[in-house]
Amino acid sequence: MPDCFIDAVTDSLKLFPFLFLIYLFLEAVEHSSRVKAFNEKVGKGKLAPLGAGLVSLVPECGFSVMAASLFSKGIIALGTLLTVFIVTSDEGIPILLASSHTAKVVLPIMAIKFCFGVIVGFFCNAIFKTEREQKAAEEREFHDHNCHEKTKLQIYFTMPLLRTLKVLLFVFIVNLAMNLLIFFVGEETFLTFLGQRKLLQILIAPMVGVIPGCGSSVILATAYQDGVLSFSALLSGLTVNSGIGLSVLFRQNKNLKQNLVILFTLYGLSILLGLVLMLFE
Repeated sequence: MPDCFIDAVTDSLKLFPFLFLIYLFLEAVEHSSRVKAFNEKVGKGKLAPLGAGLVSLVPECGFSVMAASLFSKGIIALGTLLTVFIVTSDEGIPILLASSHTAKVVLPIMAIKFCFGVIVGFFCNAIFKTEREQKAAEEREFHDHNCHEKTKLQIYFTMPLLRTLKVLLFVFIVNLAMNLLIFFVGEETFLTFLGQRKLLQILIAPMVGVIPGCGSSVILATAYQDGVLSFSALLSGLTVNSGIGLSVLFRQNKNLKQNLVILFTLYGLSILLGLVLMLFE
């Protein structure tokens, strides 16, 4: 039981410097016309999903947290967010690399998730371009009227620190809940639950993968190593898994309907990818 608390604290504190830099960047975007102009070319550029996909290949959930925060502020587009969530694999990749038996599937997993995520990102950015531009205009108008009175100390230290601490508290609660769930239910129970027929695995694996925290990707990778999970089901589960990115999205983005659409879109896309891959097994 104490380990659950310690692990939750440790996992949360690892994100502190990363989150602080993210919110420092956000404050700079909101108050600097030069940074805004740069972001219009890069953050919302035509090649944004490609760049986001390359960055997300690194097995680190901090990038999904960053993407969720940037999307909530209207800095990146929906397609770019989906690219990051799809390509991110969190702790699943290191677990697979730890075994010579499963290390050989890491490159195919990363390649498939990268290609799939980038394609989805480009497609969604093209479809929802008008909505994205409208949201960005609303964000600029809001900040122009409400953020001009902040001091430099508030902009570059106080506000980023407060926002970071708020998110870290939320992340800690999510991590602790996930650790307690695994502690009381048991990892073996999860693995037994996954050990079904291939078609059912593809439906069930994303349910595990969508659980916030690194524990879900570890369970999926372990299940594959033990021969419980098929390759297509593993891909299906890891596609929807984005560490704590979805949790931060629900915390930061006030549009609950939009958040739910993103969640179910990810779930549906992961199942679609799993079904396609199952045909080649």
